[in-house]
Amino acid sequence: MALGAAGGPTNRGDLRCRGTAPERLWTETLDTENARSPQSSRAPGYALRVLALWALLGGPTQRRGARALDPMSRARIARVLLVLVPAALAVALALAAPALIAGRTFAWVVPWAPSAGLETALRLDALSGLFALIVCAIGALVAGYAGAYFDDARALRRFDRLLALFTLAMLALVLADDVFFLYFAWELTSVASFFLIGFEHERAEARDAARHALLVTVAGGLALLAGLVMLASAAGTTRISEIVARGDVVRAHELYRPAFFTIAVAAFTKSAQVPFHSWLPRAMEAPTPASAYLHAATMVKAGVFLLARFAPALGGTAEWTSLVATIGGITALVGAARAIGETRFKPALAYSTVAALGLVTLLLGIGTTYAIAAAMLYVVAHALYKGALFLYAGVVQHQAHAKDAEAVGGLARVLPHGAVAALLAGASMAGVPATLGFLAKDLAYAALLPGDGGYRVIALVSAFVASALFVAVAMVVAARPLLGARRGISDDVGRPRAWLWGPPLLLAALGLVAGIAPALVAPLVAAAASLVAARAVPASALAFHGVGIELALSAVTLVVGAAVFAARAPLRRAGAALSRALHLRPASGYEAAMRALARVAKAQTRVLQNGILRRYTLVTLVVIAVVVATGIAHAPPPDLAGALDDLQPRQLGLGAFIIAAALFAVIAPERFAAVAALGAVGFGVGALFLDLGAPDLAMTQFVVEALSVVVFVLAFRKLPRLPLLSSRATRARDAVVAVGFGTVVSALALAAARTNPDPSVSAWFLEQSLPAAHGHNVVNVILTDFRSVDTLGETIVVATAGFGVFALLRLRARSGGAR
Repeated sequence: MALGAAGGPTNRGDLRCRGTAPERLWTETLDTENARSPQSSRAPGYALRVLALWALLGGPTQRRGARALDPMSRARIARVLLVLVPAALAVALALAAPALIAGRTFAWVVPWAPSAGLETALRLDALSGLFALIVCAIGALVAGYAGAYFDDARALRRFDRLLALFTLAMLALVLADDVFFLYFAWELTSVASFFLIGFEHERAEARDAARHALLVTVAGGLALLAGLVMLASAAGTTRISEIVARGDVVRAHELYRPAFFTIAVAAFTKSAQVPFHSWLPRAMEAPTPASAYLHAATMVKAGVFLLARFAPALGGTAEWTSLVATIGGITALVGAARAIGETRFKPALAYSTVAALGLVTLLLGIGTTYAIAAAMLYVVAHALYKGALFLYAGVVQHQAHAKDAEAVGGLARVLPHGAVAALLAGASMAGVPATLGFLAKDLAYAALLPGDGGYRVIALVSAFVASALFVAVAMVVAARPLLGARRGISDDVGRPRAWLWGPPLLLAALGLVAGIAPALVAPLVAAAASLVAARAVPASALAFHGVGIELALSAVTLVVGAAVFAARAPLRRAGAALSRALHLRPASGYEAAMRALARVAKAQTRVLQNGILRRYTLVTLVVIAVVVATGIAHAPPPDLAGALDDLQPRQLGLGAFIIAAALFAVIAPERFAAVAALGAVGFGVGALFLDLGAPDLAMTQFVVEALSVVVFVLAFRKLPRLPLLSSRATRARDAVVAVGFGTVVSALALAAARTNPDPSVSAWFLEQSLPAAHGHNVVNVILTDFRSVDTLGETIVVATAGFGVFALLRLRARSGGAR
């Protein structure tokens, strides 16, 4: 392990934490004028150590417990760990919040593959701390909720493991300070979410939804990898904090546009932005605790976090504003319109999540100080109210077995605690005053009002329409099912356990408390916004703006939202008719892409993989020849005369012998004559190696050729005589391909001979062969030591193929040769 250095944005100096040796793994950077006591800054170090212990001991604890405890007891122990560890991390992060607000950062670097420049670099600053706090706090509540939600101990145990994996992946993602480690964590979240969405894998709908989410997010991950590589190349470093600090260099680089575009695509796929939004509503096939965690705290916010993290390096340009703000605005409108068209709890909440993420993306695209502050505040508000609403929907489904919000009524009488949570969370979602959702909406309006261009007006209209539809959706899923006479509910509805109604009530109450006393969250949110905006954002900017046009807009939003709720039935009919007329369905784009992919796969299979070995060889040779010839065409022409001048007469004679043997192999009337001619070609090449001073290579060639001839002869003895089936045209085509491929390979050899390799490379191998690998034969040392990993991989491939052949032979033997 190695100590890393964390860079601060302004006027910072380095300070190592004091303490025992493990504590020195942390490197802390802080404002020298705001230095605090070292004790308060150790919380993140303790937090990650607890996290590591959780990861190391969680599995063994369960395995050991498996021998002595019944399944439910094991599940409870695992759940206690799942609740306590994230809760402890959340407390540690809360304790570290004052230091993060003061501008301190904490870094932890562990070399991963030092020779390749890969390392596990973590960095805790205000932005990552804010997201990590959300991940841990809601993760602890969801873990406790899941224990009461699942009735099957085996399912609960499996869910606990997946939830722990997902929590670790998300924490690694938000804390990553190395581009490759960020990509690793990004893909790990995709894999973990695949298993969570497809948790009920016996259902085809769950499997399809999991595959849909995996394909979209992993495709985005590939775009992210390309973007990160270009970004690291432009900035000259793989450390994210250094890339962000070199924003001017990145934006002036020729790779800026492709890097920005690919990273934006990755963020759009993860955060379900149009046109990649369809996977998120389908992810509702996951169990409700997983849906709550995915929507409120983790995966869907990864894309938003990515945009926020790289905004100082990629933002502030016309490309950024045009793409990010436009996609965000469209997503907000599409998601909100879809949400009002749904009557079921989870799909309506899922589409409203799409709309909320679109609104946050829109604000990040606008990029002003207030817009970024509003985006960060909206992230917190959305996490609180959406987590509460999803968990409340799970309570309704678990206790009342109801999924349709329009089909039930009177839930307030049978689920009073859940009703309070739903009302508080729904109020925050609608932006009712005194809630955190209201402050976020007020700040968003304030950020979009003083526009100096047409796009700002469009953005304000998008935010207003989406917010009004949020009001209607909140009334559909949170208010209406609670009121009125009891209907759509079975008579045996019991009171839920405390862990079922406690987490949603706590989240909803936090949304209310933070709305009444924004000073509880504003400093950390402002510190995070400062990092995103690369300029100071005072906490006072997040306060209520008082009586003004923003408040008037908020009031109008509530009125319009209530009107939309009242007219929801005709609006749904009109929307359904429009969708039918335009043949629009939520996943129509994805399904069309899958059908096109299947058609392409079938077509290329018919052409390339038709089971004819000759076709495979022909395609392979043509492709290689075209690719190599394209490269050679851009190189200087080979000096054929100069190459021939260097040859000795005996070498020319060997060359003529090889050519003659090859020609005879082609026209030989018998197999054995062709095999003998091929062997002559090989022995001729070996003689050429010997003449050129490579006796080891020549001996290898002689042995291989001798064995090949023997094997060919033994095999051909068993083969029947085959008629000549190829037409003249086919043989002519094959001759053209063969001559063309040979010409290209010859040109490649001549071109390679003209190159002047760096002598330092061969000199290094000659110098290191004996002292480093204890070998005098440099070629052997390169193959067995310096390229040992490559050779090991090749050996594994050959061994795997051998095992496959052995298995096929045994299968044939057992079936008596019938298969």
